[in-house]
Amino acid sequence: MGIEFKDHAQRTRFEKLSKRTITATKYADESCLRTLGLFDSVDWMFNQIGWGHFLTLQHPTYERITLEFLSSLTYTYAQRVRHGFGGTSFRLFGQDYLLSHNEIGNLLQFQTSLQSVDGVPSQGPWTTEYGQLWKKLTGALATSADSNKSSRIHNPAIRYFHRVLAHTIFGRGDSTRVVNLRELYIIHCIFAHKQVNPATFMLAHMFKMATSGNGPIAFGGLITSIAYALGFREHILQLAPVQGNMLIDLSSCLSQNLVKR
Repeated sequence: MGIEFKDHAQRTRFEKLSKRTITATKYADESCLRTLGLFDSVDWMFNQIGWGHFLTLQHPTYERITLEFLSSLTYTYAQRVRHGFGGTSFRLFGQDYLLSHNEIGNLLQFQTSLQSVDGVPSQGPWTTEYGQLWKKLTGALATSADSNKSSRIHNPAIRYFHRVLAHTIFGRGDSTRVVNLRELYIIHCIFAHKQVNPATFMLAHMFKMATSGNGPIAFGGLITSIAYALGFREHILQLAPVQGNMLIDLSSCLSQNLVKR
């Protein structure tokens, strides 16, 4: 692949990651949403949290840059880090980067104001209110904070919105039928009129998958987005993308029981 390793640690992690399956990142399918009559509702949800562009984002996944990025990725979260003191480091095409969460958010065109949400509160009302939100969405009590079935959500637009989260920011291969606490909090932000900078959510998930995960890697398209924003479009044109369905299309909705024939 022509990757120049920074040190032995990166090479070791790269060798482990290269044994895992890398799948094409799946994105929202505007045609499917319009066919189902859900486009306006899902579009409204994305705009509520400041992600208006995300509904049309569809960047391919490339094995080379996905592995280089993840094998070199470091991540630290702290409130002071968010505002310009670092946060994440990585390599792309042999170049080292050290960026704050806001800088990553800006690269991906997300909201990065002081008022934007960048993590799940560890204290305060939300620690008990998530169960009430889940009951509003499903009519049932939450079984836990991280293992509630998305199929129980009554509103199909909210279920589709969750599918997009589970395939991108929290991309995790086939394990997309469970709503975790971070995803539930972002759904809460839609109706609480809070804009969200998902950079910290995304980076934390990527780092966890790079260092302790063992399943498929399904968020490489977002790494491509970072590479594009850093000016590597010409480099990427020389690479072959990972093949596979990139859309949460009607077939996907049927197979995941989001809709029925």
